[in-house]
Amino acid sequence: MSLESKRVVVNPDEETLAIDTERAFGWSLKSRNEVLNSREVFDGAYSYSYNGISSGVVNTHTECDHFVSLLFERDKNGPFYEQFVAIEKEHEAARDHYRSAQDEVSHKMPALMAKRKALQDKKTGYHGWKSLMAFGIFFVFLFFLVSIIVTATAGYSLIWAAMSESFLTGALFIGFAIYYKGKDEHPTELNAAIAKAENDIETLKNDSLAGPLAAIQSALEKGNALVDQVAKSEKKESGSSPDPISALESLKRLHEQGVLTDEEYQKKKETLLAKI
Repeated sequence: MSLESKRVVVNPDEETLAIDTERAFGWSLKSRNEVLNSREVFDGAYSYSYNGISSGVVNTHTECDHFVSLLFERDKNGPFYEQFVAIEKEHEAARDHYRSAQDEVSHKMPALMAKRKALQDKKTGYHGWKSLMAFGIFFVFLFFLVSIIVTATAGYSLIWAAMSESFLTGALFIGFAIYYKGKDEHPTELNAAIAKAENDIETLKNDSLAGPLAAIQSALEKGNALVDQVAKSEKKESGSSPDPISALESLKRLHEQGVLTDEEYQKKKETLLAKI
């Protein structure tokens, strides 16, 4: 037997997954150790003086890292060793590809998320032009109200000036409302644009990550199939070799029944005893 070993350090919540993954490639768990690392982290410091005496305070807190160290072994002369090694390399390549795809998604995702948010904000503010129109109508109404007052009140020139400003202000608001309404997209168009932005986000995640994930799963399935084949083979071999103790008892019964002679019984007994 020629053994090779490897050590895997994982978070406690990833321990079961790590063990199942390594077993798919022919590795057997030999030991596990809890790893606890604590360290003091500097938060800050300040000094003060009281009655001419200076002093200082240093603030720190303790952080702990909790890991599980797993030791695995694998027999180089075991069944399907070369196949296990090849599948394990396939799995590692797929995981590297997955990590690269994750980096690509992380790089492109912010721009797509920002685009979707801008469209959603635009949809929320679509009716802003109506507020401008309301202000414009208010000031135009004020213009007509002032014009009525002009006809019955002295100080014609002062009121006329106020009336003119009211009309111009109202006209300005109405003009802005018409301008922004013309520039705004219709809600239906905005909904379509938002849906497209969301679809682009999902497509980026699915197209970039689906392939590597499928490759990882495929490697694990191949490895587990080999593990099952090894288990069946070992079970078959153990089943084909009867228990020596049970065989001795059966041999004794055959001798007592006269099926075996003393010489035959003694010879077969010595053969079985040699296997124990």
